[in-house]
Amino acid sequence: TNGYRLSEARHDKARMHEVVDEAGLRSLRSVEVHSYAAAVAHMREGRAAWPVVLKPRRAGGTFGVSVCHNEDELRSAIENTIGKTNPLGGTIDTLLLQPYVRGTEYVVNVAS
Repeated sequence: TNGYRLSEARHDKARMHEVVDEAGLRSLRSVEVHSYAAAVAHMREGRAAWPVVLKPRRAGGTFGVSVCHNEDELRSAIENTIGKTNPLGGTIDTLLLQPYVRGTEYVVNVAS
């Protein structure tokens, strides 16, 4: 049985990364941002390199996920995502900024 202990992690990408880390598995570094100013400051300080992936913290699947190659794409992605309603009915107020990783993507679907 899946149990209920980790139910919130199923739709919270930041929490899911914590759970993966706690299990001793590798996961991507994520930075939570709430605005374009915060995201671009992170990039300009050299804490990440282009391209980056921007995704809602709380949403399902690939909803609102963008690959950004420069500041203009980052601004557009944030403006088109923050404040919108996610498929779960919540308002998107937090985004995760992650490095873009080239390679094969593996997906684990969860039925709950």
